[in-house]
Amino acid sequence: MNSTNAADASLRGLGACCAVANAILHTLLIPDHLEEKFYIGVLFAVGSAVMLAVALALAVMKRPLAAWLTGALVSLGMIIGFLLSRTVGHSSGYR
Repeated sequence: MNSTNAADASLRGLGACCAVANAILHTLLIPDHLEEKFYIGVLFAVGSAVMLAVALALAVMKRPLAAWLTGALVSLGMIIGFLLSRTVGHSSGYR
C-alpha cells in the first residue's frame, strides 16, 4: 500500500464515520420531531437513511465521487435547514 492509497483509505474512513455519526444524531431526534412537526421527522429519517447509504458507498466503491457529492449536498441541506429553523423559521411556524 503506498501513501496515496493510505491517505485515500483514511479520508474515506473519516468520511464514513462522519456520515454514520450524522445519521445516528438525526435518528435519535426523529421521534420528537415526528410529534412536533411530522414533515421534519420524515426529513430527518430520509436524511439519516441517505447518510447511511453514503457511508456504505464510501466504504465499498472504488471511485466514490457520487458518495462524496451526495454526502456533501445532504449535509449542506441539513445545515441550511437548521439555520433557517433558528432564524426565519420553517413553514407552519416551526422554530
